[in-house]
Amino acid sequence: MVLAGFLAAVLLAGLTGCATEMHTFDYAARLGVVTVANGRACLSLPTPQKAGYPVFIVLPEPETATFTAHIAPGACKAEEGMIGHPLDWKRENPVAAIGIVLNGRSPSRDLDNDGTPERFRSCASQEGLHLTVWTGEVRRWHRYRYLGYDTEANCTPEETRPD
Repeated sequence: MVLAGFLAAVLLAGLTGCATEMHTFDYAARLGVVTVANGRACLSLPTPQKAGYPVFIVLPEPETATFTAHIAPGACKAEEGMIGHPLDWKRENPVAAIGIVLNGRSPSRDLDNDGTPERFRSCASQEGLHLTVWTGEVRRWHRYRYLGYDTEANCTPEETRPD
């Protein structure tokens, strides 16, 4: 989904922590927003991560696609209250995305290893994007990305409710 130059995306990042045990995946600690501006990608996470960690990028529904990247050395401008990690992902168009820690696992849409693949979605509200991760009808993760201009809202109340 492209909204005035922004393409919402979901990003899966290979970082520390074990995700092989059922239901132990920490969505709050292992997910963050990725933005691309001027061709440079930045992953905002709540915790510091080492350069070289693999990153699995998933563009959310309705146009799901995947890419891979790695955390690059240095720092970048992060979302408020987060730590910015530059990525070696080259992208022409500006992007708003989600980051998820994989810890060396093969890229999988079943983040918590419970046998049910998660769904990665984005929707627009009046001036921004809501990026979400779902298991069935249960919302596991949500972040809002302010765009600074009006968009045509298409979110449901469940997609925009506060955590």
